[in-house]
Amino acid sequence: NNTLKDLKVSIRVTTMSLFICVFVLLAGMALGLQYLFSLKLADEAAKHSFENASDQAREHLEILDQQNTNLVKVAANYVELGELPKGFGTLGRSEYPILPIFTDSMRRNRDLSAVYVTTDGEDFLELVNLDGSNNLRERLGARPDDRWVLVVISKEVGPGLRKLNYYNDELKLREAKVEPSSYVPSERPWYRLATEKQGVVRTTPYVFQNAQVLGLTYAMKLDSGAGVVGLDMSLEGLFDYLSRQEHFPGSELTFFNLAGKVFAHGRVGPKGSEPVKAQNDNVGPSSRYLLGLALPDKGKPELGRFHLDEDFYYYAEHINFHYNTTLYLGITVPVSVVTGPYIEQIKFSTFITLLLLLLLSPVVWWFASLIVRPINALCHENDKIGLRQFEDVKLVDTRIKEIFELSQSIMGMAKAIREYEDAQHNLLDAIIKLIAGAIDAKSPYTGGHCARVPVIANLLAQAACAQKKGPFASFELKNQDAWREFKIAAWLHDCDKLTTPEYVVDKATKLETIYNRIHEIRTRFEVLLRDAEISYYQRLVTNKEDVEALKAWLENE
Repeated sequence: NNTLKDLKVSIRVTTMSLFICVFVLLAGMALGLQYLFSLKLADEAAKHSFENASDQAREHLEILDQQNTNLVKVAANYVELGELPKGFGTLGRSEYPILPIFTDSMRRNRDLSAVYVTTDGEDFLELVNLDGSNNLRERLGARPDDRWVLVVISKEVGPGLRKLNYYNDELKLREAKVEPSSYVPSERPWYRLATEKQGVVRTTPYVFQNAQVLGLTYAMKLDSGAGVVGLDMSLEGLFDYLSRQEHFPGSELTFFNLAGKVFAHGRVGPKGSEPVKAQNDNVGPSSRYLLGLALPDKGKPELGRFHLDEDFYYYAEHINFHYNTTLYLGITVPVSVVTGPYIEQIKFSTFITLLLLLLLSPVVWWFASLIVRPINALCHENDKIGLRQFEDVKLVDTRIKEIFELSQSIMGMAKAIREYEDAQHNLLDAIIKLIAGAIDAKSPYTGGHCARVPVIANLLAQAACAQKKGPFASFELKNQDAWREFKIAAWLHDCDKLTTPEYVVDKATKLETIYNRIHEIRTRFEVLLRDAEISYYQRLVTNKEDVEALKAWLENE
């Protein structure tokens, strides 16, 4: 505690410390507000991105629904007008004029996986788009240069069999083969639904038999009642479309229903989408958490956050696109991904703030010098006062008003002290001269001695200081104080006479004095005693009388 109390710091350090504290405080407040606003902006950005993805999904599905509905109607009308012959399983490419129509439709709509027609629930003609799914070529035994596969099931092909015709992109037949098949068109849900209702029908999402991907079927019964026309739309195409839109890296998009069944799922990486199979086991932890949330059947979108190994945003909205199912679009994304750009901005702002602090520190140090330099100059002038160099004290010229006024005050103080000391000197000189005059007045024999000595001493001192060689070569009275002290010493050299008795001071000769004759009486007794002792010793030596008698005689004397 005492160490802290005794600690002293300079104005420059104090100014720098104050600047740094204020700068850090203001910068911290600004960065803190920026951080709070950034989090709010991140929430708004996430909400906007999620709502945009939901709107895009809804609009895209509505467009697809309209396109597929129209395509089914057009295909049904063409089949009606073309009167597709029975026994088409034996026909070649030239006998299938409907194929170019199917291929053109699937080229324009990447989401279409297959288009087919059945006449009586037994004969079945299906054109499969091999580019519609990643595993179709492997499952159907196609080569990389194959583009289309025409699947034919008919009585002509044979019961329990199907014929596969492999075409390239220009519909040139490469190979045709027959293989076993248990596929019965009349047992498929789309066939039963189409024959039970009028117009275009849509199935709930299910797994396609050939592609083993999740999708929907559009189907329509022919007006003649002789068959059904249908097409398959893969939900993988829907996810591919969504993944091509702008999303946060690391986002997981999931189509699911209230039962938690996943229809499509995928992750958006830094370089685009990473689709996975539409199975519940393949979804990520964040999407699996989203599936467990209690979501309303319909209503407003739900936006929130949850924590697993890190914080996540989640968004879920009901997508109603007339597909006979309650379908939800769910999106999850790590909070760190959304807030990352804002955090980077804050880091950049922090870096700029520290850089400014580093650049401004020399400027503040220089500004502090504008205060420190005149203060140091004031200290130097104050030291002159301590050394009583009043004539050398100068005014410190500075633009700082308070320091300038302080300098004026120091100048005034120096002048006042000098005048005071001059008055004290004059008073002391007068007292010294008064004492010297009193000493000289005590005796007519020494009158004027104290006044003459300073004059003679001053002449001798000047002569000694003027010597350049000899024993007085180094002698020097360097300043006025030394000369003053020398003169005072000269004036007071006889000051002890103030306490000296007048009979000592006032004498005509050196041996003249006042004599006390009591000492003469003492001397007489001393002489008598001395003579008695001499007589005692003489009688003792010459007569050798009785010693005891002699002692008695001496005591009586």
